[in-house]
Amino acid sequence: MAKNKNKKRNIAKRIRRAGENRKVKRKLTLAKLKKDQQRSASSEKASLSAEPPPDGFRTISTNQAILEYARPLMEKAEGEENIKGAMQAAMVFWNYSIAAKEGNIGTMLADMEKKILKALRDSFHMDEASGKDFLEMMVARYDYLFPRDIQPREAPFMFIRKDVAYLIRPVDASRIQLNQDVVVADDEDRMLFQELQWLDELAVMNADFENIDALLSSLKDRFPAAFQKWLIAKGLAKEFAIEFSTCLSIWFDFIYAYEHDEDTSLVSVPASSWFEFFHEFLLRKTVVKPPLYVHWPPALKLFYQYLHERNFVKSAHEAVRFIQDIEPGFYDLLRKQFS
Repeated sequence: MAKNKNKKRNIAKRIRRAGENRKVKRKLTLAKLKKDQQRSASSEKASLSAEPPPDGFRTISTNQAILEYARPLMEKAEGEENIKGAMQAAMVFWNYSIAAKEGNIGTMLADMEKKILKALRDSFHMDEASGKDFLEMMVARYDYLFPRDIQPREAPFMFIRKDVAYLIRPVDASRIQLNQDVVVADDEDRMLFQELQWLDELAVMNADFENIDALLSSLKDRFPAAFQKWLIAKGLAKEFAIEFSTCLSIWFDFIYAYEHDEDTSLVSVPASSWFEFFHEFLLRKTVVKPPLYVHWPPALKLFYQYLHERNFVKSAHEAVRFIQDIEPGFYDLLRKQFS
């Protein structure tokens, strides 16, 4: 017993050190805003399908709407710091566009314009004329993507224009077959799974999120690389291994940082949680090119095979069966949203 307590204390120390030294390195795919801009837990539960969008539009969470709106800024940003700066600027552009649309032309709007032009000059080297042209384009973009007269009232989501149609095509199953050779765990794998076991135990005990946040962040940073390495060793093409490994972070967030209606942990995912993840959470919380959403079903099937080979779950069959049952409806939802 003492030995196990010491082991957990040592893991905790490593996690704290990792948290203190870790640099921000996740891509801006999760549609997250600052805490004071996040919605309440009750509104987070609101269904994207609660009110159908008009023809030519699709439903999108407000956080995702801001990221979609900010694409022209993101395309100009190079390097992590500039991307973070672009995201901060996006909020100012967003608020300016709303104010301009509502006809607010007072001092506040003029001050916002000055800040925007300065940011464009400092970050993107635009002169005043180019900056004003870009700002005018962004206001028009807001008008075009989010017409005011069709927006739902008092809802945590918006209707965005389908300005591009995407082909939604599931990944060819014949391209993601793994060989049957067991990949022996190395020291890093063993350490990761010790920490994952601890995290799952905390989830089962309904521990306060602040008690697991650092551990969750550390595992989200490190698990994709281990999963990718395993996939390649099992014979999966590198391009798929890279894409599928990036799918883990949002799954970890769903399992460990989200309030579920039923008891949910990585080892025990009820049917309702699988459905909620694919039909609600994933589309609300993640912004990727729409055809890439089809990577999550095969990625999570393979992830549970990985968990099984590492003896973390008794079998991958139940998870695979749940995902297979949900897949047809999930692909139909993607086509409805993006085609």
